[in-house]
Amino acid sequence: MRSLVLIIVLVEVYFVAAGNVNAGTITGDVKFVDNPPNLAPVKVTKDQDYCGETLPNESYLVDVNGGLKNVVVFLEAAPPAIPADLQKLNMIENTGCRYAPRILAMQKGERLRIKNTELARPSFSPTRVHRADQC
Repeated sequence: MRSLVLIIVLVEVYFVAAGNVNAGTITGDVKFVDNPPNLAPVKVTKDQDYCGETLPNESYLVDVNGGLKNVVVFLEAAPPAIPADLQKLNMIENTGCRYAPRILAMQKGERLRIKNTELARPSFSPTRVHRADQC
């Protein structure tokens, strides 16, 4: 059975002077403790003449040490967040018929730019979109 292990390397907690809000940083690694599964390629349904018939399945991007890439850790019932940096620009780029990064966590109020450098201009089809007033 395949399993993941979340290894927390460092936890820092500090107080923010404005409003005395508890804030912190959690850093660590998420690792497979077994070998990652061999996944079938993803079938390309658009722009096959440019992208080919299949692309690698990147559901699990695992390095040689078992580290898993593109992981988001969500804390339930966490204290209120520090307000978003309205100038922070998050970027998703289409290259090689794939959008990267595969996973992007943003805070409400941050900006997002989607960059498409592909010659064939494949369509952008997000699987889930939230309006800012629904976050």
